[in-house]
Amino acid sequence: MIRKLLEWLGFVAPKDEEWQETKGELVIRPMTYSDLDEVARLERMCFGLGAWSRGAFASELKRGQRSYFVVARINEVLVGFAGWRQEGEEAHVANIAVHPQMRGRKIGELLLRSILEEAVRRGLNSSLLEVRKSNLVAQNLYRKYGYKVLTIRRAYYQFPLEDAVIMKLEDIRTALASVPPPPVNARIVSSTTE
Repeated sequence: MIRKLLEWLGFVAPKDEEWQETKGELVIRPMTYSDLDEVARLERMCFGLGAWSRGAFASELKRGQRSYFVVARINEVLVGFAGWRQEGEEAHVANIAVHPQMRGRKIGELLLRSILEEAVRRGLNSSLLEVRKSNLVAQNLYRKYGYKVLTIRRAYYQFPLEDAVIMKLEDIRTALASVPPPPVNARIVSSTTE
């Protein structure tokens, strides 16, 4: 009971003991309010005390056309999520998370591609993001898609305190055309598909 309260408050990451290997088609679709409890739980699992709250995700969904968040599910099991918010004429990638048991399977790359494709559909062609200085796997993914380092923002992240690498992608269309999608059994449902 105390552990659940501490998990809910974000003081400890949720235990992952119920995880069962999931197989099947990966479905990436727009995030809805009914996803938020699971999204907040996965967020705490991935980011601990620095995690966004359920309310922060709800606020992003309320932004309507000025933000776009998706979930990735396999057989209805949440395995990841990602999203951007529009800031000026840019898609600011606000969050990407993949369940620790599902990393290394190109889910993060598919999430990134799907939100960038939607940014283009909505008339945005540049993107900005922050990433922990220690997260070299994510930085390499962003570089693959053409993001370049702009600057380092000192002590940007809390819990633990860490610098952020600020990266920018100047031309989303060119990046998507030059990098083929990873060979993953996936179905992407965009905001305009259904």
